[in-house]
Amino acid sequence: MKNSKFDPVSSEIFQKQLKFVSLFVLAIFSILILRLWFLQVVKGPVYLSKSEHNRIRLHYVDSSRGMILDRKGDILVDNRPSYNLYVIPEDIQDRTSLFSKLEGLIEFDSDQATQQLNAAARNMPFKPVLIKKDITRDELARIETHGFDLPGIGIQIKPQRRYSRGDLAPHVLGYLGEVTENQLQKGVYENIRSGDLIGKTGIEWRWQPLLHGLRGGEQVEVDAVGRKIQLISRKAPVSGSDVFLTLDTDLQALANGLLREKHGAIVCLNPMNGEVLALASSPSFDPNLFIKGIDQETWKDMVSSGDFPLQNRALTGQYPPGSVFKIVIALAALQEGVVTADEEIFCGGSFFLGEQKYRCWKKYGHGKVNLHRALVESCDVYFYTVGKRLG
Repeated sequence: MKNSKFDPVSSEIFQKQLKFVSLFVLAIFSILILRLWFLQVVKGPVYLSKSEHNRIRLHYVDSSRGMILDRKGDILVDNRPSYNLYVIPEDIQDRTSLFSKLEGLIEFDSDQATQQLNAAARNMPFKPVLIKKDITRDELARIETHGFDLPGIGIQIKPQRRYSRGDLAPHVLGYLGEVTENQLQKGVYENIRSGDLIGKTGIEWRWQPLLHGLRGGEQVEVDAVGRKIQLISRKAPVSGSDVFLTLDTDLQALANGLLREKHGAIVCLNPMNGEVLALASSPSFDPNLFIKGIDQETWKDMVSSGDFPLQNRALTGQYPPGSVFKIVIALAALQEGVVTADEEIFCGGSFFLGEQKYRCWKKYGHGKVNLHRALVESCDVYFYTVGKRLG
């Protein structure tokens, strides 16, 4: 039986190997601890935020614009519910398959939706992206029925402007259009974000802050595919204020009818206080065209048309006053005392100012006429004479 002897060389090698293994294990654990510290401490808030976004979503709730009514309370402009189709980019599992299913359910342009999604998904993957406005109730029913097979798809109800009388007084009421980036940067309007519609002309523009109201919001809990589980909290929107006009709908409709197929303008005022009872301009347009976003071809036709339907002829058109101005002359003459209501002035069919001869519309004249008769007959010579006296 041999006696084993202690080998110092082997023992030293073993000690070195043990030390190396210990250092290696220590290094591995150090790396794991550092990584864990990095994920929990440095990146913790980021991943916590993402985790919350996976579970909690904030949805804006748009306010209803105030109504616009005539002097009797008849509604000229109000709102109706619009069902808009949205998608959460982060919740989409297979975009091609999802859009293919949508094309089978509703009228849907997948190419346009892809462009909209690509533009928004890079920066805000959890923000709803609008892919189709104002779907029909039948389309809504089909989407709700197949909702389980459409991960990432959601419906938001938004109030949509409605000009219930069509082309009645559009130059007075105005129309809506999407807020521009320049307006957003300058802070022209409060409580407005990208994509919002604002008043561009008319009453819609003039009283935009009053009509717009204040947006609300909802905090909702969703599942892994973005379906709503429960409402956590809600801040109700505040509707815009209603605006009452001095317009009389019946008079406005009459003025519109008189101008149908014609070019011109009609303004009806209350002489006692200057209230505008009717203001019509023709050719006209239907402001409902602008609600969903007017296409380039239609817009080009409207602005390049020789009929200029967007022009408010009652306010911006320049026309010779004609015989209407005789009323102004009569009032000024009476006020200045250069003529009385009963004084008669002879009209022989012409009037001389220096060597210049001005004719009356009635070739052989009206004979002797007083103020009342001159207005009834629209006698030119009478008002030439009175105008000369006024200087």
